[in-house]
Amino acid sequence: MAFRSLLLVFLAGLVFFSEATPLGSHDSKHPLIVKILDAVRGSPASSVSIKLYKKADDGTWQLLSSGKTNEYGEIHELTTEKQFVTGLYKIEFDTVTYWKGLGLNPFHEYADVVFTANDSGHRHYTIAALISPFSYSTTAVVSELRQFLIKPSFKKKIRLKRDFCKTNDGFSQIHNLGLEGTRDVIGHGSALKQTRGSLSTNHSYIR
Repeated sequence: MAFRSLLLVFLAGLVFFSEATPLGSHDSKHPLIVKILDAVRGSPASSVSIKLYKKADDGTWQLLSSGKTNEYGEIHELTTEKQFVTGLYKIEFDTVTYWKGLGLNPFHEYADVVFTANDSGHRHYTIAALISPFSYSTTAVVSELRQFLIKPSFKKKIRLKRDFCKTNDGFSQIHNLGLEGTRDVIGHGSALKQTRGSLSTNHSYIR
C-alpha cells in the first residue's frame, strides 16, 4: 500500500512537470527555476516562501536569496547567470507555513533539496516539487540551449530521445516519456532545449 502511494505521487509529479509549464515560459535570463505543485488540491502552490543557499568553504550554508512562488507556483529570480557558479546548493521550501495556512498540520517542518550545480559546465536547472502534508517529491531537469536557425516554411525533423523537449519560440511543445518520434518544426530563429539529465527524490511519511 505504501509503495502504491509513492508510485502515485511519482506519476503525479511527472504529469505536473510535463504539463504545468505554459507555452513560452522558458526563461533564458535566470538559470534556476523552481516550480511547486500542491498534490492535495492539484494546483500550483502559490506564495510558498523559498530560500536558496550555497555551501561555503568552511562547510556552512550561506543564504544567497529568498522569495515566494507566484500564482503559477513558480519563482525565477533566485539567482543570475553570473552568481550561479559551480558549487553545492540547497533550496529550502517553507511548507509548514503553507499547509498551516490551509488549516492542515503537516509532518515536515520544511522540504529541501541539495544538489551540485554546473560541475560539468554551465547549465540551466528547473526544480519541480510535488508537495503534500505528509510527503514531498522533487525532480530536477538540467538543460542547455542550442540554437537552430530555421528558415520560414522550412521543415526540420527532430528525433526525440529525451524525457523533455521544447522549442523556445513558444509555439511548439513536445513532451515525451521515454519514447522516440519525430515532429516537424516550422519557424525562424527557433531554439531547442535538450535535457541533459534528471534526478528525482521522494520523501514520504506513511501513517
